[in-house]
Amino acid sequence: MSRNRWVITTTYDALDRPLQVKTLDELGAEQTTTHTWEGFKHKIKNPKNFGLSETRDVWGQLELTSGFLIVKGGVNGN
Repeated sequence: MSRNRWVITTTYDALDRPLQVKTLDELGAEQTTTHTWEGFKHKIKNPKNFGLSETRDVWGQLELTSGFLIVKGGVNGN
């Protein structure tokens, strides 16, 4: 198995789901992507404060997805 040379570390929860992924950008600066899990909902926030929310059913099939931009003082949904 080849390891992605841009990934520094990945932190997992007790169910082996990613919580935090640290990578390097093109210039070598560390970037962090965070994952939160709430039941069937999975939220991902990248280093540029863009987020993605996914909701899946009990079989793991995607039911709903939406993107959002995190701005100071609140969230601007799409």
